[in-house]
Amino acid sequence: MHDKIGERTRNLIRQICKNSEIEMIVDYISNDRVCLLVLVLPHMPVSKTIQYIKECVIKSF
Repeated sequence: MHDKIGERTRNLIRQICKNSEIEMIVDYISNDRVCLLVLVLPHMPVSKTIQYIKECVIKSF
């Protein structure tokens, strides 16, 4: 991603994780993809967690 877009995306994802009891272990943002390694609580389905993060990022742009 372009530097500004990548940085904004990274900051948004970190803020979303911080506010949602999701621990982000590793993040990697390239031109065409975002890779995350997150730690979620057992009662939180992974698919719903990623869907939530995506929705929040899309709404912020």
